[in-house]
Amino acid sequence: MGAQDRAATLRANFNRDFWIQDGGFVALGLDGEKLPIDAQASNMGHCLWTGILDHEKASKVATALVSPALFGGWGIRS
Repeated sequence: MGAQDRAATLRANFNRDFWIQDGGFVALGLDGEKLPIDAQASNMGHCLWTGILDHEKASKVATALVSPALFGGWGIRS
């Protein structure tokens, strides 16, 4: 398996395992049972920089980062 294939597999797995469908954001992490932690944090902004998110998910993350829940006018809450 080449590097591009491994990258595609990583991207697909990340989008499957870390996406909180009901909330429309990236999980903070996975717990000890490999279940997504349903909490929003600025960390998901790193996913935009890396390009790991599907286009539709990236748009939702960008919206979440500037929502009142995470953006207080002085920057994105961490």
